[in-house]
Amino acid sequence: MKFLPSFFTIVAASAGYMPAQEAIRPAIASESGNPVVVQAEFVAKPNDYYSQNMVVEPYALKVVAVNGRALEQPVLMEYNLHLQGKERARIERRGSVATFEAYESLYQPGIATPWLADGQQGRAFALVHVLHIRPLRKKG
Repeated sequence: MKFLPSFFTIVAASAGYMPAQEAIRPAIASESGNPVVVQAEFVAKPNDYYSQNMVVEPYALKVVAVNGRALEQPVLMEYNLHLQGKERARIERRGSVATFEAYESLYQPGIATPWLADGQQGRAFALVHVLHIRPLRKKG
């Protein structure tokens, strides 16, 4: 399975994890914000500090196919499920596999600190990929 660096693509470009151009390239979509249809499974979040303490959703999303095409390696992503109440509880369960309408975006957690007070380079710049999902609407 393909894991995004430090899970959910916490990309500390200033820390040298990957070039900034790679950090902003979508993980599964052709372009950020473009609608796609994904097949994905709700799985346990990695057992790291960020995933366990900073990610609001109860699970991670293992994306296995995009627009009907299976990925060579599944991609583990942070997600935002756009549902509430019973409908959400019915879908969002560990091991549950579903097809979703989705789009990918980036956000910056916290505040970037590219320079520290003493002039040293900071390490707090990060970008996180998130997949916004909702159940696939039936046509008709």
